[in-house]
Amino acid sequence: MDNAATTALDPLVLEAMMPYLTADYANASGSYKPASLARSAVNKARAAIAAFIGAEPDEIFFTSGGTESDNMALRGTVSAYGTKDRRFPLITDSIEHPAVSETVKNLEKEGLADVKRIMPDNEGFIQVQELKSLLKNRQVKDGVSQNVCGLLSIMHANNEIGSINDIAGLSAEAHAAGYLVHTDAVQTLGHIPVDVNSLGADLLSASAHKLAGPKGVGLLYVRRGTRINCLFGGGGQEKGLRSGTYNTAGIVGFGKAVELAAVRMQEDAAYVQKLREKLVAGIMAAIPGTIITGPVSGTDGARLPGNASFAFRNVRGSSLVIGLDMKGICASTGSACAAGSLSPSHVLEVLRIPSDYINGSLRLTLSRNNTEEEVDKVIAAVTDEVRKLRDIFGAE
Repeated sequence: MDNAATTALDPLVLEAMMPYLTADYANASGSYKPASLARSAVNKARAAIAAFIGAEPDEIFFTSGGTESDNMALRGTVSAYGTKDRRFPLITDSIEHPAVSETVKNLEKEGLADVKRIMPDNEGFIQVQELKSLLKNRQVKDGVSQNVCGLLSIMHANNEIGSINDIAGLSAEAHAAGYLVHTDAVQTLGHIPVDVNSLGADLLSASAHKLAGPKGVGLLYVRRGTRINCLFGGGGQEKGLRSGTYNTAGIVGFGKAVELAAVRMQEDAAYVQKLREKLVAGIMAAIPGTIITGPVSGTDGARLPGNASFAFRNVRGSSLVIGLDMKGICASTGSACAAGSLSPSHVLEVLRIPSDYINGSLRLTLSRNNTEEEVDKVIAAVTDEVRKLRDIFGAE
């Protein structure tokens, strides 16, 4: 029940990868025939992924995962367009994944970026009007092609509460002001439609292991004409933007995972959303003093299909996760990258969750591999654990 942290490797993905982990192990940068076969496999995966997101193959750059892709997008753009005597304008929001928020903080500390942060609404959405108010004095006629004034980085969907942002609307406002647009699509690729042209993204980050692919491989989409500097030197792979030996097996697996998602995504989303609705209804009915965090309006497409996030009054989420683990249920209090922290989620703090609820966060995220029987088990287990914890601490 923690598929937002990672998904199981699909058997068909593993099957596609195996030749490049065994007999066809050549370095794809070599000049002999086995290397050219590996290179062809990399390029086939690149083409499949590009087609899936509406891009061209030469706009796809492979990385080690979402964190590296986010760093490349932010640092690479600031480096390419910034000047020594001017901090590069950068707008983001206050509930981004740490891969973005920590990188932005560091760029700010280093004196490289002039950062402004948009506060989300109480459901976690970044409103176009809020961005518009920040950009009202930066309207330019020729847009990003002639005058890059800054960078906007807003995640496509929040990794903790599942709120899906209107990236297309935000991009339109940003481009009108001469800003480039980056979006972290780690949580959305393979789960809801992701098309770089519909979104208006100039840069987009994603990771294979969130859609039944392997860990250790991701992508950065860079729209043609967008300048971006490399972060570190090396052998010049990926057109000099991302040096390093190709993770051929991982890239092939990423391509296969995308091919499967192209066929399965619509059906899987409907199935997983049905499971989520059953899960939410069951927990809300069984446990008084529970609130939904993130979108509660019920608007179609407002929340990721498999995301359910709760906050329980007078319960510590970390203790709840331990209790569920003892029952064989994997869950989290929020981002997997913050596992082990006893501090409340920064996302819930920004959303102004009441003080008697904020420590009681629980994120349950489903996949096509989950069943209705498992959902029933989870409802019963969460109900039992919450009651136990409240009894122990004399709370209701």
